[in-house]
Amino acid sequence: MDSDQRLRFDVAGHTDIGAVRKANEDSVDWYLSPNRETALAVVADGMGGHAGGAKASQMAIEVFVATLAMPLTSKKPIDPEKLKNALYTATEQAHDSICQAREEQPEYGKMGTTLVAIWAQHDHASILHVGDSRCYRIRPQNEHSRLEQLTRDDSVVQSMVEDGTISAEEAEISPYRNMLTQAVGSDGGIIVHQLEVDVEAGDLFLLCSDGLYSELSSESILEILNQEGALDSSFSQSSDSSEQSSPNLKRISFKLTEAAKAAGGHDNISVILLRSE
Repeated sequence: MDSDQRLRFDVAGHTDIGAVRKANEDSVDWYLSPNRETALAVVADGMGGHAGGAKASQMAIEVFVATLAMPLTSKKPIDPEKLKNALYTATEQAHDSICQAREEQPEYGKMGTTLVAIWAQHDHASILHVGDSRCYRIRPQNEHSRLEQLTRDDSVVQSMVEDGTISAEEAEISPYRNMLTQAVGSDGGIIVHQLEVDVEAGDLFLLCSDGLYSELSSESILEILNQEGALDSSFSQSSDSSEQSSPNLKRISFKLTEAAKAAGGHDNISVILLRSE
């Protein structure tokens, strides 16, 4: 693919304590290569008490990103299969680090974290997740744009919905909605879910903790994205600098977290937006 035709990316995010919690147990991080042809984004939602949850999410992201240091600094695209293995290894390393910290520091005995990450390069993206933090894709289609959930929640209510025990509507108010079946750092091994998706110019990927989607409907999220110009297909026609060619993803991330906080903000709220052009 000619260098002028390659997709380039913009990425930014925001995390907020919310309106109720006394501490922010979420952590976020993102990376954009100098040529903007590779982007990484990761969100973690910690659990295990104020200190434990914050420590778990921060540790998971630090270890995850550090393990990917070599491919992150590579000037060449990573082979998709090698990338998939590298992402899996990074998640396992994060899991092992938290498990070790739990053994060494009993006060953090119940800590763990969700993890959702995306690595985008050219027309391809690798996504992995553990827990109930989500990755969505919005492919602008004028008034027909929709929020497509790419990840599956590792939660008790998701399993109950799938086996027909409760409906999707009942799941939203179930007392079990915050109970996870998988978490990074939990006892025993973990199942790392991975998927590969294509990327087109104008695609917008949204990574978030449950503090966002528990407060805002898909329609509300799309409305904010539309109001802020994040789904304007005309942006993908330009190859100028990110300040000139793309909407301000940092501002839009902030707008989404503020909307979730205004809607109740019962949990910490984290958002990262990754856009191709």
